[in-house]
Amino acid sequence: MKSWRTHPAIAAAEALAVEPQAPLVKLPAVGRFRALKDERYFFVVNDKGIAVSRPFTTAFDAETLADNLNREAEREAKFGRRGIRACMSCDKPFESEGIHNRICGYCRHLGHQPVGW
Repeated sequence: MKSWRTHPAIAAAEALAVEPQAPLVKLPAVGRFRALKDERYFFVVNDKGIAVSRPFTTAFDAETLADNLNREAEREAKFGRRGIRACMSCDKPFESEGIHNRICGYCRHLGHQPVGW
């Protein structure tokens, strides 16, 4: 009895096996906010060294704010700024998440299509 390993389909699949790719390189953060310590307090500073936060007594609070600001900067770079936009379906203003978000939650829930489509 032949082994399943000698089956032609298995041999062909092994011949087509691809070497694993190298992991993707992580790009640097867009915002580049970081936490710095003064004599007594921690501050969040931007890439120019200007403080953009109130003083914090713990490093954790400052680092958390810096991480949130960096995440927000990356999201803005990817999707555009948040803002008030008019819904493409009902023309009512709503808080948009970015340039990709053009239909309000109510119309999206109802499944409305933009007028004129």
